[in-house]
Amino acid sequence: MMNGRLVNEESVYLASRAEQEAGPDRSAQISRLFMIVLSRLPKAEELQRFTKFGGTLQEISSVLLNSNELLYVD
Repeated sequence: MMNGRLVNEESVYLASRAEQEAGPDRSAQISRLFMIVLSRLPKAEELQRFTKFGGTLQEISSVLLNSNELLYVD
């Protein structure tokens, strides 16, 4: 699943959606991704780390889709 076709396709879609809904501000885009994927805003440290991350919004989407918080079943 982590590097599967579904995650890669959805990462592209999520990045595009976040850009459209949040506008050009990188922090706002990241916050929007968190809300879409994890149903919460990022913590200050998370926002800072992802904002400094040199990768694309698609790569951040992929990271969130593969996070333990999303994959964990209680």
